[in-house]
Amino acid sequence: MLTAAREDSPRQSLQGSWPLKFFEPPRSFDRESENQPYIEWVEGTFDYFEEDGEEEDDEDNDKEDNEWDNVLVEQEDEKETIDGPHEENKAEAEDRLYVEFLQAFCAYFEEVNADDEEEEEDHRHPEHIERVNGQGDENEEPSDRPSTARIFMEGLTGDKEILPYPDQVEVVVGFAEQEKLEESGTPIALLDDMISGGDMSMKSKACKSSGWALNLKELRAELSKQRFKIKCDPDDSTSDAHDEAYDLDRRILFLPNLGPLTMEAILATAPRSHSLALKDFFYKYLTGKAAIGSQGFKIFTFDLHIPFYVLKQGTELHEDTRKGFDSEPLRQSWHLPFLSASKGTLRSGDRYLYETQISVTVTGIDHSIWTVYGSFDTYYGSNDTVEAYRQTKSQTGRPDPLRAGQLNDYKFMGKPREYFFTVFEIRIKIVRREWRAIADKVEDDIEKSRKNQNLPVDFDNLNARQGVREIGDWNRKMVALLRKLISRLGDTVDAWDRFQRKDIGYFLFDDDAPTKASLLKGYVNEVDNVFLDLKDILMKLRQLKDELCQDSPQGLNAHLSHGNHEAQLFQQKSARHIQILTVITIAYLPLALAAAVFSTTPGVLPFTPNFWRFLLCLFVLGVLVVGSIAALFKWQFWSQLTLQCLSWRNRKVLPEWDVERGEEKIGHG
Repeated sequence: MLTAAREDSPRQSLQGSWPLKFFEPPRSFDRESENQPYIEWVEGTFDYFEEDGEEEDDEDNDKEDNEWDNVLVEQEDEKETIDGPHEENKAEAEDRLYVEFLQAFCAYFEEVNADDEEEEEDHRHPEHIERVNGQGDENEEPSDRPSTARIFMEGLTGDKEILPYPDQVEVVVGFAEQEKLEESGTPIALLDDMISGGDMSMKSKACKSSGWALNLKELRAELSKQRFKIKCDPDDSTSDAHDEAYDLDRRILFLPNLGPLTMEAILATAPRSHSLALKDFFYKYLTGKAAIGSQGFKIFTFDLHIPFYVLKQGTELHEDTRKGFDSEPLRQSWHLPFLSASKGTLRSGDRYLYETQISVTVTGIDHSIWTVYGSFDTYYGSNDTVEAYRQTKSQTGRPDPLRAGQLNDYKFMGKPREYFFTVFEIRIKIVRREWRAIADKVEDDIEKSRKNQNLPVDFDNLNARQGVREIGDWNRKMVALLRKLISRLGDTVDAWDRFQRKDIGYFLFDDDAPTKASLLKGYVNEVDNVFLDLKDILMKLRQLKDELCQDSPQGLNAHLSHGNHEAQLFQQKSARHIQILTVITIAYLPLALAAAVFSTTPGVLPFTPNFWRFLLCLFVLGVLVVGSIAALFKWQFWSQLTLQCLSWRNRKVLPEWDVERGEEKIGHG
């Protein structure tokens, strides 16, 4: 595509422009290729290479047979040169060897022919034909045949290595190969096709009257039909022939709460031109990645993947029953009891936070031939369901589920770029409403905590300490929630910023000139305004987190102070208990010592033990213990007393030596 440099970008980047002259007129394409499923083409290509390999093996076998014939000829030549009386015996031996050789040769060819017939029988088997045509039992796979999802994701040799994500194959295959539930007659998808004839004008184009809300079996059957006419039999008046007499130019496929069986039906019937788009679509939907972009030239693709959260109030938590490749729930949900009920409303339950994803992909050949895939999570009680749109159809006509039923699906359809941004505008406004509800609720709870939860000063009070503990727990949970919200919303805003730096040019420029599509420019401006609001919400969430972590007196500092005070109180209690135990031990120490002295063997003590002497010994030991304790705790007093005694002793006259007069007596004081 044509590119133009943008000078106002943070970094020098290239922006593309939409090649209007290339996509606006109808383009010729291979209709048989568009009608052939991608996995059928892959399997046929592998069969072709296997046949080539068998031909090479046959050539090698022919060479070996020729070499063997040459050896036999050489042996016969050697036998002709042999003379002697044993010539008749040699001839009989040669005849016997020749008969054995013929028997072994016939047995070998019978075995080879049996293997070939068995292989051909497998290919002619009705179950094999049904699987290739997408009409067999999708739940049963031959033991030696890879699953439909693995064939689709791996493709031909080398296709796996060029995928942008290293775990892309395993994530999609792991989800599709899970244990599947039994098929039910409940509609699981909405399929909307716009039919057209060769000379049919745009005003005459309309949607197919049948096959809108489909169950799994009906969806698989509809997608297995040929989408583009190749040859029409005028004598065939069946409904299928009538449908195939028209091209299905535009197709919209709504897949709420995408499951393994639905994914497998899509992968088994998707054409080769949709393979790259669907590999990327399913991976980003399953992993909950945020992405907005445009890619491709011969076949264009517009991507929209928006992950976000929904905050609901209820009496129970709704968990996603679908499992990812790691056997964990595909979407996470959390119970938030620390969020209070809305002011002025009756409390009907706690708050629950649900993870959800919006994924839409538009891919096509030109402005006339294009397809839309859309998948939305509904496990948490969303109204974005097949049943809800069926009820809406009975009241206002057939709605467009990708545009949330706000616009009719075939009126005001426009071209692929316009349709993509109408879906983008409507869906991103829904996302903004959910983010705004979460941000307002969190901000309201934080403001209430500032007014009602004051940090207690008296830490010795049991109720005060419990209040500090509750404040710390609430603060910690709120900070964890804010970090989760900031991370998810930040990914969405970053995806829009990347889209603006490069891919926005495909929607604002036609052939390197500003687009004349006023509606398209209006859609782009409206979406940009929504993202400005999302950036404001993101900034608010970051400010709230910073206040809780740094500025708020009821934040982490209060929690840490409470923890330190609890540790100090515990140490004080432990020291008090140790002191009590020490006093008790000291009080009983003289009695224990006296009892030990008087319980010695007779003859050891120089006196005869009696009660009065025992009391005297107890008194003496008590005085010694008390004196020891006093000396231990009053060691400064006793040391000073000792120094005073020594200084009094030094007051006596001491002899000193004088160099001139000799020994003299010098008195002090």
